[in-house]
Amino acid sequence: MLITDYRFTDYYQQYLTFEADDLTEKCRDQIDVNTDDCYALCSSWVNEDGELMFNVLAIGSDWATCTKGLDKPEMLAQFTLDDVRDCTARIAVADFDMITKNGPFIKQAEQGTDEELMRLRLDGRFDDIRDYQYPDIVQVLYVYEGQLLTCAMRMKESQGPFVIGEITDLPDEDTDINFGEVTYTLPCIGPDGFGLVRVCGDDSMDSEEADDLQKMIAELTADGIDFDGIHIKS
Repeated sequence: MLITDYRFTDYYQQYLTFEADDLTEKCRDQIDVNTDDCYALCSSWVNEDGELMFNVLAIGSDWATCTKGLDKPEMLAQFTLDDVRDCTARIAVADFDMITKNGPFIKQAEQGTDEELMRLRLDGRFDDIRDYQYPDIVQVLYVYEGQLLTCAMRMKESQGPFVIGEITDLPDEDTDINFGEVTYTLPCIGPDGFGLVRVCGDDSMDSEEADDLQKMIAELTADGIDFDGIHIKS
């Protein structure tokens, strides 16, 4: 399968083996690469720019023995999505050596990532509306003057039932949405499955409306209501 045929949460911070062919030449600074070393064992993370990246733990000559360099503490190379987009990939079952090498790297690579944002990254419901290259960016539905439009939002956090982010791509039509606007969305289930619907944005609220929204969020959170549903407190 190609990487774009997998769901993001199938491989995020997990393990994939790519039939990488000549891409393994990128590993020459760290390890000797033979002509038959055409497979790369990778994990994935999201860098500071929000871009999906793949770190190479080991290389090898086939799917089953892709272990060359796994005993080295350093990663052998880094791939972008563009590098591996056309490579055949398989999910790899983690073993002790893979976890031991990958854990410190991922911790360092995503150091400082907000816990709320991490929770959104690990939520498989968003996979069908994610941008492949920038997985924190999701497609958002928006009703404007009777039209159902689509825009893009970079998810930042959740508050109560809302998933909150910043607009990164505007609809083709003229609307009242602004680039970079902080936007509040609610999960929905439609004919195409899970989605997010824009409810309001900071640029369209006055100070009183913003205060009312925060009060509502606080009350819903206290009642155990968030974007996962209702949680009964003991």
